[in-house]
Amino acid sequence: EYSAEVSGTTGPLPLHLSPALLSVFPNPCKDWIYFSKPIEKVALLTLGGQLIDSQSDTDRLSLTALPSGIYLLILMDRTSSRSLRIIKE
Repeated sequence: EYSAEVSGTTGPLPLHLSPALLSVFPNPCKDWIYFSKPIEKVALLTLGGQLIDSQSDTDRLSLTALPSGIYLLILMDRTSSRSLRIIKE
């Protein structure tokens, strides 16, 4: 199940970041966002570009302390990145 909106990528989209092989769920979320497999680097930003959190080699990200709203999630590896809009309820 793929439940996040792809809003952009940079570079060629590697297979391991492809929506067909990576699930990001749930979206909208209440407390946590989960990835179907560990991601090399994840960054969570406001829509204005302010960094809220970043993690390395993780399969989840906590949004528990954040207010409801829309956030930008950046999934990265050594050669490319993928951005998704995440809704926190």
